[in-house]
Amino acid sequence: MDDALTVSVAESFALLDDARARNEELDSNTIQSIFRQSASMEHCREASVESYRSFSERKVKLFSYKRRGSEPIEAVCHEIERWFSELIQDKEVLEFTGLKGLPGVKDIVARYGVSQQKEYTLNKVFLDIGVLVYLDKETPLLRVYSIQLTAWATCKTIFGFIEKNRNGIIGEYRSCAYKPKRELITGLSQKVRDEAKRKLEVFLSSGT
Repeated sequence: MDDALTVSVAESFALLDDARARNEELDSNTIQSIFRQSASMEHCREASVESYRSFSERKVKLFSYKRRGSEPIEAVCHEIERWFSELIQDKEVLEFTGLKGLPGVKDIVARYGVSQQKEYTLNKVFLDIGVLVYLDKETPLLRVYSIQLTAWATCKTIFGFIEKNRNGIIGEYRSCAYKPKRELITGLSQKVRDEAKRKLEVFLSSGT
């Protein structure tokens, strides 16, 4: 990692530590705000991506205590996985997320019904992750990925025997790139740059 990127990454970790010390919730919006206030890096709009997609399934059926069969559920789950891939559209991100947060969301969309209550509404953030990646010399950028999935369900019965359900997911994906302010960092003394490198090595070795 070159000196400019080292200084930027070290500063980003220090800013996140300061926010944590203030008991701020480090959600994706807070992290993006912190990075955009950084003195040593700037937001690269041309290399950033924002994507918003919604998935919904509507069901109207006669009231039944029986759960749906496995084939319809499996079909909806495949649709959700395909929808998630279209939301992200980045193979590397799909690989390191591994769809680990989706089983619960898929269950809400594919299985949820109202066999016990006449009316029910659910809105739940089921997956909210952020990943900080600093890239190599060929692409000297710091990139922040954030993914948030909100599962929702609106279910009710009419006349006691007709079931009307709407279920879905709202997906938000952001990939924001930041590059070092090289002119500013070049003006720093070697002592300052060495100290940034030392702090970064300590941070990474601590596993914080």
